[in-house]
Amino acid sequence: PYLEIALPGVWMNTEYFVGESLTLAASMLADPDTCLSALSIYQLTQTTCYQIPSGLRMVISARVGNQLGAGCPTEAAIAEKAGLRLILLWLTIPASLLLIFTRQWGLLFTTNVAVLQLLDTLVWLMLIYSSLDAVQAYNNGVLASCGQQSISGKWAIRAYLGVSFPLAFLFAFAFHWGVPGLCAGHCVGKLCHVVPCIFAVWRIDWDLESKRAIERVNQVSSSMSTALVPR
Repeated sequence: PYLEIALPGVWMNTEYFVGESLTLAASMLADPDTCLSALSIYQLTQTTCYQIPSGLRMVISARVGNQLGAGCPTEAAIAEKAGLRLILLWLTIPASLLLIFTRQWGLLFTTNVAVLQLLDTLVWLMLIYSSLDAVQAYNNGVLASCGQQSISGKWAIRAYLGVSFPLAFLFAFAFHWGVPGLCAGHCVGKLCHVVPCIFAVWRIDWDLESKRAIERVNQVSSSMSTALVPR
């Protein structure tokens, strides 16, 4: 049971493997100094934008999971919807800041004109990826609260290794799109991860998941004199 919960988290790290591979790929493009500088700023900004959704993911997982284990499926569904609203609200903040202060964003890191121009072309791809990343944080939180993180883990392998990795190299080198091609391929992979997980979350039967959560808790606490029962 422990490995069933832990392994999907390892599978989801394929996203980071592909991301680091793109950095190596950028060094093989024309003008590698400019490409690596722009991609480094792009990835650092992505990581920064993910910090709030990452925290919300843990909140969603804990809150929804607690309600399911307490035998309150209706409250679990309400907590899930509240988490989604918070994620959607967050999406407007980095989007507004980066679109309004695109050049100032680049100037925080460099004054190199070539890098700044490349960042101007990457801003929309970054907004797409960071938005999908935030939505996936919500998906992962909900699925984890139901003990179904394996769904996200399996799709992560398919999306990043099967789609994102080859497409990024195809766009960058075969189509000669350069760094935007690397980022575009990664965005397509992220989309292929997000969409199936959205459908998985929408199909959740909260009453059934609450019963399953209580059964799991009772199995763990079977050595105790009293088992947890639904309200």
